[in-house]
Amino acid sequence: MMRKLIIPFMTLILLLAAYDVSASHNRAGEIIYERTGSSPFEYTITIITYTKTGGQSDDADRCELELFFGDGTREYVSRVNGNSGSSCNHIGEQITTNTKKNIYTT
Repeated sequence: MMRKLIIPFMTLILLLAAYDVSASHNRAGEIIYERTGSSPFEYTITIITYTKTGGQSDDADRCELELFFGDGTREYVSRVNGNSGSSCNHIGEQITTNTKKNIYTT
C-alpha cells in the first residue's frame, strides 16, 4: 500500500519544485577581486557575465546585479560597459550574434 503512494507523492513534489524554476540565460561569467588600499578589507570586485540575447532572453537583461559579501551585507553593482541606453546607463557589449558581455564593478 505504501509503495503505491510513493510514486504519486514524488511526482507531486517534482511538479511543485519545477513551478519555482527560472532561468537567467547566463552562458558564462567571471568574478575578479583586487585588494585596494592598505586595508585588508577593502576590495574592488568586478563581475563579468556573458548572456544570451534575442527573443525572451532579452527580458533577463540586468542593469545591475545584487552582490552578497557573505557577512550579511550586500550591494547593488551597476553595469559599466557599453553605450548609454534608455533603461540603463550602459547596455553592455554585443560580442557575437547571440552573446552579450556585461561588466559590473563595485
